[in-house]
Parts: sequence; structure tokens; C-alpha cells
Amino acid sequence: MVEKLLETYEKIYDKKFEISDMDSKKEMQKAIFILSLSGMTFENYYGYVWDEYGPYSSELAEDLKIYCSTDVKIKCDFNDKELDLINKFRKMLSEFAEGKQYDVVNVVEAKASMMFFKEIDINLTNEEILSKLLTKKPHLKYNDINKKILQFNF
Repeated sequence: MVEKLLETYEKIYDKKFEISDMDSKKEMQKAIFILSLSGMTFENYYGYVWDEYGPYSSELAEDLKIYCSTDVKIKCDFNDKELDLINKFRKMLSEFAEGKQYDVVNVVEAKASMMFFKEIDINLTNEEILSKLLTKKPHLKYNDINKKILQFNF
């Protein structure tokens, strides 16, 4: 149910998903990755690989492209656990993106990237994760913020 993806996006970011906007696509990819690893389920399973913007799912991109080209829109319901995860996500954004060195895209890119590294190698220490982030994503250079984002739990 791709509708759940779009409604999740709207609940997190307080705006509609725009398939033609690169920031919207990055925000969606990272949000679904983070929420999936945190226990939220979606109708389809999305496998992720590393790309220049961090974790990326071609299946998710394809589902969004197909769905956004239709006029069919169905409302979906969220259970309490899902609403809690969405609220925690919003809290993360308010703590680290509003009026700070990072914008929303940077925060979700940093969090998703660090979670991806840990998913690939569960033995990585926090320092190794932070070092890897700076190596792969030099524009995410504020290590004090990166540490706080890394420690933020869902």
C-alpha cells in the first residue's frame, strides 16, 4: 500500500511528497529506511544499497513513480506503535534541523547513513560509524551533531 508511504511522509514533514523534487525523494528514501529498521512495516519490502545520497531502494523509487502517476488516493490508518515512531522521527528533526547547522535532508541523510553502516557491520563502534560517515559524506562535517544524531533512538 504505497498510500502509507505518502501519508507517513506527510505526517513527518508536514508537506506533500513531490516526485519531481530531489529533496523530497531523499527525505522519503531515508525516512522509510529509518522507520523500517525501527520496526514500522510497509506493504512491500524494500531492499537498500549504498549510493551517493546514502541508503537507496530502487524498488521504493519505482513504487513512488508508479503511484504518483495515478489519481487513486486511499487513506490509511496508523497503529499506536507507528504513530509513536513518526512522532520520534519528528522529534529528531526538531532537535537537530530547526535553525541548526544541518537542514532536514542532512539530518535524515546522516541518521540513515549511520544506521546503514551499523546494519552492514553490527560490530562497528560509534567512533567507527562517525569516522565512516565523515569519509563517505564529507559535507556532514559537524561531528558534535553527528554524535547526537547517532545516539538518538527510535
